[in-house]
Amino acid sequence: LQKEQKRAEEKLKEAEKLDEQSRELKARVLALEDREKSLARREKEAEKARAAETEKLSTKEAELVSAVEIREKQLAKDQAAVEKAQADFDSRQKDLDTRMSKLKVRRLPLDHLWCVLERALTKSMHAHTHT
Repeated sequence: LQKEQKRAEEKLKEAEKLDEQSRELKARVLALEDREKSLARREKEAEKARAAETEKLSTKEAELVSAVEIREKQLAKDQAAVEKAQADFDSRQKDLDTRMSKLKVRRLPLDHLWCVLERALTKSMHAHTHT
């Protein structure tokens, strides 16, 4: 009877040990599950943050592309305006050069006439003073 009681006590101790180990394992499993949930939550948050950052970058990139396109159009307009102004300037310069050359052509006979008049006047003055 004593042997059986001793065996029963040993079996009870073993059962208590197994029960304790089972509780420890359950606690470790629960802790592991909590860590997994926490990790999954942090991964979701990180993914949301990445998605938000990607969206922000995409928006910024689109804004920059739009600004560059607007600037390129303005530069093209400015370039066209500069080219038109240069063409106008060249045209006016050519017109001015033409008018100046016509004036020179007209001036040559006037210069010649002036010289003739000057000589005649000088001769006339000499003639007048000698008489």
